[in-house]
Amino acid sequence: MADGGEVRKAASESGYKMVIDDVEVVLFKEDVEISSIAASDFQVQSEGDLTIALNKQLTHSLILEGLSREFVNKIQFMRKEKGLDIVDRIHVYYDSSSDKRNVP
Repeated sequence: MADGGEVRKAASESGYKMVIDDVEVVLFKEDVEISSIAASDFQVQSEGDLTIALNKQLTHSLILEGLSREFVNKIQFMRKEKGLDIVDRIHVYYDSSSDKRNVP
């Protein structure tokens, strides 16, 4: 069994050949339409022979990673606002014991 990219390429060039019930059939690009249907948790995008599927489901780990990146970004922005140089040391304290956020 051929994949979609192989069929698309062959159909665009000399035609994709296959045998059905002992009869050779040749498909050309006008005969073939290849489409992608994404599962509910995925976003799919195609361009040419390339198709990418991205899982959109947010896990606990991804949410925490996003929060930590946002935290670092805020600190870097504050450093820039204060005119601090990259070699200037700072001390950061964060108390999460009163953080009421319920991260799934």
